[in-house]
Amino acid sequence: MLQTMSVVVNHPHIGRTKISEVLSHSVPYKFRILGHVEDFFPRPSEPTDISKIILSRVSLSGLIIRKEWSHYREYLCPKCPSVNHDTVPDLLYIFVMRFRISDKSGSLIANMWKEDAVSNSLFIHIHSLSFVESFLAYDIICLDFLFYSSLKVTFFNDVTPTELIQDAKLFTRIKEQLNALCDQEDRGVLPLFECCIKSYVTLEGGTTAYQIFDTCLV
Repeated sequence: MLQTMSVVVNHPHIGRTKISEVLSHSVPYKFRILGHVEDFFPRPSEPTDISKIILSRVSLSGLIIRKEWSHYREYLCPKCPSVNHDTVPDLLYIFVMRFRISDKSGSLIANMWKEDAVSNSLFIHIHSLSFVESFLAYDIICLDFLFYSSLKVTFFNDVTPTELIQDAKLFTRIKEQLNALCDQEDRGVLPLFECCIKSYVTLEGGTTAYQIFDTCLV
C-alpha cells in the first residue's frame, strides 16, 4: 500500500492519470494524479500569507480598508461601484496557495483556494457548464461538474482559514505539514502526494489552469 502525504476524498474508484496525459487532455476535465510536490507558494511565515479575506460575492482580495469608525474596520471593494458603502459587506476568509506537482512524465502548477480548499464537495453529473472564479487573475472560468458527493473536504484536514488566523499552534502544525511535502534540505527523497485536480480555461487570455479539489493532507 502506497504511503502518501495526502488522501483523495470520496473518489476511491477513480483511476490515476499521468501528468503528461493531463497536460494534453481536452479542457475542462477532472483527474486523479500521484506525484511529488516540487515547490509551493507562498511559503508562509504568518497565517495571513495563505489565509486571505475577500468579499463573499466577488473574488477579490485587494480590498480598500477604511478606519473611519473606531469599533470596526470597513472593507470596500474597488470593483463594486454600485455597492452601498453605508452597509458592512459580507466577508469571507479563504485559503490561497499553489503547488508545483511532478511525476516521471511531467509537471504542472495547481491552485488550491476558496471552496475547493474548505467546502462541501460539489460534483454533479450534468452537461451544462458552471461558472467559478480563478485566483490567478480573478478570471471567470468554466468547469464541467462530473460527480456528486456531500462529504465535507478541508485541505488542511479539519482546519478552516478563520481558525488558522486565530490559533498560532494550528498555523505551526500546518507549516510543518507543508514543509514535509518538499523538504528544501533533502531534495533527493520527496514524499508521494496524491490529489484530484480539475482543468479549466480562463476567459481572459484563454490559458489552461489546474485546481486541486477533494484532497486533504494527512
